[in-house]
Amino acid sequence: MSNGKPNALTAADREALADLPKTEWFDVRFAPIARPMYRCDRLEAAGMLERRVRDLKIVNEHVSYRVEYRRKPGAATEG
Repeated sequence: MSNGKPNALTAADREALADLPKTEWFDVRFAPIARPMYRCDRLEAAGMLERRVRDLKIVNEHVSYRVEYRRKPGAATEG
């Protein structure tokens, strides 16, 4: 992704997408795939997932939050 454009989906990307929930938001920490943050970042860059940040807290300059993803409508696993 060095030129700002996402790379084509790999077989591992497509497998991961197939294993993710079809419609609901999911917490990336508990995604049922290997290397979930890396894989979800790739799928988001490819336009297959959307991201939201939940439970943002700042305490004594420490930031904590939760990242959730869900499939975009029409995100397919083939091709």
